[in-house]
Amino acid sequence: MAFPLSDRIEPKRVNSVYQSVLDQFKEDWVEQLNVEQMFILIDGVLPFEACLYYQVLPLFLEGSHLNLGMVSPEDTAASDYVRRIISYLNYTLVPRRISSEALQAVLSAHLNHAGSHRPQSGRTPSHRSNRGSRSRSKQPIDRNTQPTLVVDSPERLSSTEMHDRARPQIDSSPPPRIPFVPPQDTAAQPPLQPEPAQPEPAQPNPQDTLLALPEPELAEAQALASTPLFNPLPVLDVQAKYLSSPIEILATLQPKELLQELLGRILFGGIGRLYFERQQQYGRILWSQDGVLQSVIDKLDTTSLQGVINELKRMTQMPLIAVEKPRQSEIERLYQQTRLLLRFRVMPTAHGEEATLQVLRGAALKFYQQQQLANLGRDALSIAKQLQLKVNEIRDRARTSSSFSAERLEALPALNQLLRYIEEELEQLQVEQGADDSKA
Repeated sequence: MAFPLSDRIEPKRVNSVYQSVLDQFKEDWVEQLNVEQMFILIDGVLPFEACLYYQVLPLFLEGSHLNLGMVSPEDTAASDYVRRIISYLNYTLVPRRISSEALQAVLSAHLNHAGSHRPQSGRTPSHRSNRGSRSRSKQPIDRNTQPTLVVDSPERLSSTEMHDRARPQIDSSPPPRIPFVPPQDTAAQPPLQPEPAQPEPAQPNPQDTLLALPEPELAEAQALASTPLFNPLPVLDVQAKYLSSPIEILATLQPKELLQELLGRILFGGIGRLYFERQQQYGRILWSQDGVLQSVIDKLDTTSLQGVINELKRMTQMPLIAVEKPRQSEIERLYQQTRLLLRFRVMPTAHGEEATLQVLRGAALKFYQQQQLANLGRDALSIAKQLQLKVNEIRDRARTSSSFSAERLEALPALNQLLRYIEEELEQLQVEQGADDSKA
């Protein structure tokens, strides 16, 4: 069987930018890496948004084996997702551990490459590549924190079309283009009234009886069906007062003010990342923009560093106690009329806690929301199967019981009412999905 992506790379002299990317890899298999081959794999196999969300990277092909770099190889959700993606190509997965810095370097280089080639045809991959022997980095990276990317423009992600083509192979439940419905709109929609044609034959009297029942189960079912599950999205209020001041000024601020200044910088635009690094006597905060280091708050008092981390813990509703293993929290916010996701990760080290803050918006946020919808759909299906099993059990027990009486099933009216509400919601979802498909 032919594997079309494995024969599209030709050796070429190493570009200095690509060499700096390769320098981030320290493993013994690094001689097999080719930066442009990784770009082709991102464009043609594993979408950029998936790499960003799951912290994975397609490294190289060996026949039908796709070598996948993973920041966390133990992340089964990430490996399962990639296996679903590559199954239709008849590839098998070979996971390999990589550092978060290596992932960040490749993704930043890919976006820069895509932006510089935008006027050209982005769907015809280049046959020229840069490959060769690499030199080891002289300064080893002693941190393994996840990178922070700020994706502002979905147009900059050249892999979006390929991502849309690959998604039906992953999960047929969510369509490739599902716009996220704002919670305000969802909350504003009242429960649909039953269609006029349905209640006329048999439902008037039962409906009147159900509405007159004082049973707490029925009242609870009605309240659950009519109550919105999502509150309006909170607004992220950032008040940065020292954006034009020297970076040294930030080190003198209180943790709460320092966090505001950091957020003001990382939310400004472009591709950014924010690290909170713990050293033996001091801490430091690194902020980069579009893959280039912008500034470093160095020799920061460890109390101030921990204070900023604690402020982020409060913001993301994470307990303030020190973590014993890596912990991650995610919240959605509205910032300048733009939806975004704040992903905060804290890691324990020998000297205390380190942290990283990641901001997703644009196409990356859309991918995250699609994954959330897919997970909710699977959860709902699992619960529905459990409900069916329970109803079957009730039926079987009722048929074998000589003293069975329908009046004794106190939960039956409430269950019927709840199922009607669910059916109405499903019909409304189908209508909205059809409208979205017609716009796509």
